[in-house]
Amino acid sequence: MGKKQMISVERLKELLTYEPSTGVFTWNPVVRKSRAKAYSPAGSLTAYGYIQIKIDQRKLFAHRLAWLFVTGKWPIGEIDHINRNRTDNRFCNLREVSKKQNHENRSRPNGVGVRFEADRQKWLARIKHNQRTINLGRFDSEEEAIAARLRAEVEIFTHSEVCKR
Repeated sequence: MGKKQMISVERLKELLTYEPSTGVFTWNPVVRKSRAKAYSPAGSLTAYGYIQIKIDQRKLFAHRLAWLFVTGKWPIGEIDHINRNRTDNRFCNLREVSKKQNHENRSRPNGVGVRFEADRQKWLARIKHNQRTINLGRFDSEEEAIAARLRAEVEIFTHSEVCKR
């Protein structure tokens, strides 16, 4: 466990309340040296789009704190936002993954995994998973290929039926 993770679940729950269905942390009304008001949302947005909360002079990511709050343990690996929205810290949107798995679910610009095959006059959609490239088919339009790619991403990377979007 790294230095930034030395806060205990007991200390976390003393200072904050977490609502798993919304992913929002709020400050508890405890005596501490802080400008934060009781029951106000905790955290601020980082330059990289994550929510970070300062506790005991340490800046900690809200998604990792959510994992600690619910499971009682610090994640061993990385915490992935399944829907790729870095501010969506609902517990059903979080999963503990390896660095490789997290990399597979990173955000991509539109069209990545989709390319035009000039010789066939078709759009090819494919996705990489577990070091395998999976061909999703050839399509008449770029939009159809992107839609197929997005459907495959949801099927491969979504793990929970609890989180209905």
